[in-house]
Amino acid sequence: MADAENKPEPTPLAIFRPNNLNNDDDGSDYVLLAGSAASPPTLEVSNLQQPISESLWSLIIDPANLPPHLKLPASQIHVIISNNSGLKTAQGYYDGLLSPLLSYLRVSHTTHVTSSPTSIAEFTTQIASNGLENLIILLSGDTGVTEYINAVPTTSEKITICVLPLGTANAFASAHGLGLKALLHGKPTLFPTFTATFSPGSRENGEPLKESLTKTSSIRGCVVASYGFHASIVGGSETPEYRKHGINKFKMVAEEVMKGTFFGGAGNGFQPYNATVKGVEAVKGTKHSYLMLALVDRMEPTFVISPKSRDGQVWALYTGDISGKDLIDTLIMGAYAGGKHVEHEIVGYEESKGFRIENMEDEEPWKRWICVDGRFVEVPKEEGWAEVKVEGGFHVLA
Repeated sequence: MADAENKPEPTPLAIFRPNNLNNDDDGSDYVLLAGSAASPPTLEVSNLQQPISESLWSLIIDPANLPPHLKLPASQIHVIISNNSGLKTAQGYYDGLLSPLLSYLRVSHTTHVTSSPTSIAEFTTQIASNGLENLIILLSGDTGVTEYINAVPTTSEKITICVLPLGTANAFASAHGLGLKALLHGKPTLFPTFTATFSPGSRENGEPLKESLTKTSSIRGCVVASYGFHASIVGGSETPEYRKHGINKFKMVAEEVMKGTFFGGAGNGFQPYNATVKGVEAVKGTKHSYLMLALVDRMEPTFVISPKSRDGQVWALYTGDISGKDLIDTLIMGAYAGGKHVEHEIVGYEESKGFRIENMEDEEPWKRWICVDGRFVEVPKEEGWAEVKVEGGFHVLA
């Protein structure tokens, strides 16, 4: 009995009258579609008697009159399954929940499964080439979203993406409350993006970035661009040594950076990062601990890093030459306390259109990393620079 009482409840997705779909009314008032609490989840179909709870009214749909994005032909509704995102549960999520849900609602679609790090970009480019209205349902984490926006034309208004968060952190989906409900009840919403441009010789994951005719290279993002402590943690967690540890990888890297032992450091504790930062009024001097351009208010449900980064607003967060203890106690713990850190005197916080970083003097390569939505780029020490500008946007079901 105790196990039954403690069993997690399924997540309600949609409610409708059964005779609106199959013309086989069995006497029940409504049908409830829900996602089970299993891992991976499955589709649960059950009868629901009136009266319906007010909390569920927003889930009522008419399967005979679905929203426009679900009325497109199968050749214009695309599901991209990212095999390597997070704990690699995307295929199970599709098989157990998404595919049965679409079939139940008689929504035909085309399925794509990734086979390489470039698959999402290749699929997106191919889909965009038809020049038609398209819906892309992306089963992936933040890196997959970044791969998508770097492949979709910046001026495109014909492609809408539905993000089903199946990565490790899922900051973009967490901040905007995205998930399967948005597919059924959401509307295309414009979200801002930024472009991070890097000097010649910059490298991602040890490989040269693809350069334009001007010999610079750029990456678009929609979550955060950062330099300093945050960039080190994100970059370190994506290396083979730490990636295999799942969500614990962030904590493990943070502890090493705080002790000064990260990537073979001498153990001298946390040391500031040395560079020239332009474009953020709060920046003073050339020693920095934390710099972030935030397009979202939180990196996870309880980690509110930039409480004012909502409804398309973009804010910059900055700390100068502070100790590792102050960084953790004030900024990190303040973010977990609902964003209280932005009220502290050691934290600079202002609305922003971007920044530029030059003269990165640190010998350690990981101290010259720039984070772009989970990707990390190493800027060369000699005459290296990075510039981040807020520009453009993309349409997401929200």
